[in-house]
Amino acid sequence: MKTGWHKYIIYLSLIFLIVVLYKAQYLEVPHIYSPVLLLLAFVCLLGGFLANTLAQQRLLHKHTFHISIFQAVAMEGLNIFSKFRWNRIGKLL
Repeated sequence: MKTGWHKYIIYLSLIFLIVVLYKAQYLEVPHIYSPVLLLLAFVCLLGGFLANTLAQQRLLHKHTFHISIFQAVAMEGLNIFSKFRWNRIGKLL
């Protein structure tokens, strides 16, 4: 099988990325002052995500669109992802 230079260029760019992230101190793990509060923040974040998911599922169920909870979670994830993606595109323009 013939391998091109693109494979080595990708590896080189990944090494360069790791070096730059290390020099900018993005790879350092920050000090956690309160693990309990961090866990509580994640629980609240997940709870809000699931509450919004259930609200959208019930709204669709009310208007005769029956979806499963897994489809509702996927729908909510796509909504969040699309908000960030269009914001990035808007910044570029």
